[in-house]
Amino acid sequence: MFSGSVFDLTPNTEYEIRLSLRDPDGVDGEARRILTAHTRAEPQPAADGKVYHVYPVGFEGPKQEPSFTGLMAAYYMAAPTSTTRTRTRPACSPATRSSCTRACISAIGTTT
Repeated sequence: MFSGSVFDLTPNTEYEIRLSLRDPDGVDGEARRILTAHTRAEPQPAADGKVYHVYPVGFEGPKQEPSFTGLMAAYYMAAPTSTTRTRTRPACSPATRSSCTRACISAIGTTT
């Protein structure tokens, strides 16, 4: 079985890859193999997606709007149920709180 990595390839391109195995003690089985592989395309932003500009605390340079200080500020403001009165967190009712918590955890990529 062959295993390895190929670097510096162009996205969304088909390649022919030639593999050679050498061993001073000899090789049992197939020592050369040619195969084709296709690299993945680069991910693209959603056509109808929104852009939120997130800056670190203390950033003093020019900012593009809408701008937020920290990922959580952008997440809470971008929550579909947030309003001007609930900008500190997404609005959740007691009945939906567990699903809101799961959504929040998966959106920021952390677990508790």
